[in-house]
Amino acid sequence: MNMVPDSAVFIEIGGDDKILSNGHPASQWRTELRHIPNLRNAISIASIYVQTVGIIWTALALRNPITYVIAFLLMGRAHAQLLALMHESVHRLLFRKRKLNDFAGRWLLGYMSFVNTDGYRYVHMAHHREEFGPNEPDIPLYANYPITRACGLVAQVIFQRNRPAAAFPFSLSAVGFLPFSLPPLLANSPIQL
Repeated sequence: MNMVPDSAVFIEIGGDDKILSNGHPASQWRTELRHIPNLRNAISIASIYVQTVGIIWTALALRNPITYVIAFLLMGRAHAQLLALMHESVHRLLFRKRKLNDFAGRWLLGYMSFVNTDGYRYVHMAHHREEFGPNEPDIPLYANYPITRACGLVAQVIFQRNRPAAAFPFSLSAVGFLPFSLPPLLANSPIQL
């Protein structure tokens, strides 16, 4: 498996006041990048809780099926935010103090998203030690990339760049969400239904 892009896509680094000619950050900028903003990160954690309570309160107050669907989608966003901040805590980049970092990652973020932060840290650090190596624990997550056009059809619809939706050879409204059956398209793909 080769996931490295062709060398023609890489650009030459000229160097400036932030990036040195070898591609490393300049000393002053490196210091800025390594700064961990405790207050901002604490506010980020608090805002996830406020947003979650607000979403649940609004859905319960309005008692409308459409509101429940919107709340469900917004809770997915909140869950992703919890996991993103938990990931930062696993790297011990959420707070400067290790104990505070681990407490927040474990009790305020990990358990709220049903993740054992200590277990995740163990596997995730193995990922960084063995990145793309023979013992890479995350290989199942991206072993089959790049994916075929059939598998990536939905992603192409959502993330297509510089192309209007009308340019696609099908209409999303034809049969509910998708105008085709997924099992035949995925028959030769790594995705098993």
